[in-house]
Amino acid sequence: GESVVSVAVAVSHDAIDWPLLTGGLLGITLAITLWRTYFNVIAVAAEHRLRELTGDDRTRMARDTFTCLHLPAVVGILTMAVGLRSMLGDIDSHGAAEHDVPGTAILALYGGAALYLVTMAVLRWQLRGSPSLPRLVTAAWLGVAGAGMATLSAHPLVDIAVVTGSFLALVTFDAVRYGQLTREIRLGEEA
Repeated sequence: GESVVSVAVAVSHDAIDWPLLTGGLLGITLAITLWRTYFNVIAVAAEHRLRELTGDDRTRMARDTFTCLHLPAVVGILTMAVGLRSMLGDIDSHGAAEHDVPGTAILALYGGAALYLVTMAVLRWQLRGSPSLPRLVTAAWLGVAGAGMATLSAHPLVDIAVVTGSFLALVTFDAVRYGQLTREIRLGEEA
């Protein structure tokens, strides 16, 4: 939701040109992939695990999962939304002119994305006893890419595209690698 609001605020007051429209569409795509990385895999695993547990074990798991581990995920999403809003604002104010994206916006976008993914990996560790390696690899990639992009003077669309593309790659990997398992878990719960 925060990412969608950031996109809407950034494009709400001026005429929309192609760079701003592209940035807005990338931002919406990013929000969809954030949703998918959580609800298509992690949420199914959480629900399945909580059904397996009883009593105090279930209570502890629910507390740890839905409070302690969700806080850094929300902070990551909010931080990413701030970076996205700043970059879309830069696109809006400079049009096709030279861009000088602040390092804080790059840190917020890439760092927020990495924090979110690391939190999702830890959440899976809490639920299944092993971290989500694809999320850790993507988080590490975003850390390296963010550091590299901070040294360049790239158009903000490049930053938004790198982060969005990274999440699209993760979602695609999840669908190919874990799609059948997720479907089996869901079908088992419906029976």
